[in-house]
Amino acid sequence: MIKKIALLGCMAFAVSACSSVPSSEPTNSTPSKPTECVAAEAAKLVGQNDLSEAKIKQLTKATIVRKLAPNQPMTMDYRIERVTVTVDPATKKITNASCG
Repeated sequence: MIKKIALLGCMAFAVSACSSVPSSEPTNSTPSKPTECVAAEAAKLVGQNDLSEAKIKQLTKATIVRKLAPNQPMTMDYRIERVTVTVDPATKKITNASCG
């Protein structure tokens, strides 16, 4: 009987050691909101030649640039901070540009 009580006491102690104590300090776990791509500015890129990624970011306020060739496969995930530009490899002209 004493062994059972001692065993239960040890088990209770072991289980309580696994529990976490909530921190009294507030945590700032809210991620910063990404900069949204401006669709109207992305549309203005169509027809322009050989723009750098930095220039595309500056014009569209996007933080991510995805350059594609015509008919190149791409993921369909929507990212508000990304601009996707389709560039004709022969002419280096942007044939399509959109946010997401």
